[in-house]
Amino acid sequence: MKPIANRIYRAIFIVSLISMITMVLTLFLANESLEYTMLKMSPELGDAPIIAPMQGTEPFIWQSASHQIAYIPAGQPHPAHFPSLFNALAQREVAEVYEQDQTFLLNKQTTSHGTLYVARNITAFEQREDKFTALTFILVGLISILSWWLARVSSQKITTPLQRLSQTIQQLPVGPNLPQLKLNYQDQELYDIAQTFNRFLAELTAYMQREKNLLHLASHELRTPIAVIAGAIEIIEARNQLSTADQKTLQRLKRANQDMTDNINTILRLSRYESSHDIHTVHLQSLIQQLLQDMGTVYPIPQRVHFHSHAQPQVEANALLITMLLRNLIQNALQHTTGTITLHLYADHILLQDQGRGLSPQQQARLGQQQAPTTGGLGLYIVTLMCEKLSWRLELKSELDHGTQIELFFLPDQAV
Repeated sequence: MKPIANRIYRAIFIVSLISMITMVLTLFLANESLEYTMLKMSPELGDAPIIAPMQGTEPFIWQSASHQIAYIPAGQPHPAHFPSLFNALAQREVAEVYEQDQTFLLNKQTTSHGTLYVARNITAFEQREDKFTALTFILVGLISILSWWLARVSSQKITTPLQRLSQTIQQLPVGPNLPQLKLNYQDQELYDIAQTFNRFLAELTAYMQREKNLLHLASHELRTPIAVIAGAIEIIEARNQLSTADQKTLQRLKRANQDMTDNINTILRLSRYESSHDIHTVHLQSLIQQLLQDMGTVYPIPQRVHFHSHAQPQVEANALLITMLLRNLIQNALQHTTGTITLHLYADHILLQDQGRGLSPQQQARLGQQQAPTTGGLGLYIVTLMCEKLSWRLELKSELDHGTQIELFFLPDQAV
């Protein structure tokens, strides 16, 4: 994609070149027209100084530095000293002849009394014409350079305010409070663009604030019933009056309530811009071990999840986001598979493998999409959002009936 300054520069330069070429062609055509006019001009027989000789019956030849004139009466042969350059007029009345580095314009006029030959030396005119041509080409070169420079300066002058506006927009900080653009533009079009963009920013800020308020309200309204459900489950467990089948059902309720709590906390955490600034040195091995221990109160972690640490990397990141990311992946694997889940920690990435049925193409697509799914797959979409916030790269390999392999790569500047 090329800047608009190049288009303006080319347009100005091309217009300048076309104007200059038109001017030069006009000058050359005018010069050729002048030479053609000189060629067609024939002296009258009654003009001096040849009127007296032409009244006789003898041939007359007269030469000077600028002219050669010959008059041959009717019926008379050409004398021996007849100028040879007039031989070019044997079959025509006008001609241009080059002889001995000189240029002559020849005219012939025939009457009943005889034939008049006139040669005019236009060497000086031709030399001046050559100088004029050379000067014209020099001027063409100078004007071309000047046109190029003026086009470049003009295009930069025209596009500088637009570039400044573009840079100002690019430098706007991303956050809940978007600053307004300054309206100090002299051009009406740029002023209108800045003013329109300010209205867009104001609407966007208001929208984000409404979403934030709604999220806070929803978090309060959702957490209250979840806490009530969790408390009721604990009370029922404490009574220890349920049958074996009812206890299994209660455990399913407990896991579902915990999953809902984790998802709400994840969504709330992702919605807060300030979370991206909560950066600390995170020991991944200790964090994963603590996470598996915490999840063991709800899921059969020791029986199903095998953790292998091949290194002890540290990263500068948000520990809570890493915890939520890994919990979401492990929890998703526990819920959708029945076999063993293997977790490997390396110096630059984390590898999670399961032995389930694998992900369908639709489920895999949710890991890369930019919009929340309307039905299902919210956990996979949250994984994508958390990887974006952590600036981690996620790679997925999955085939139906062959399990799933997910790798989380740290960026080089995050590894400690």
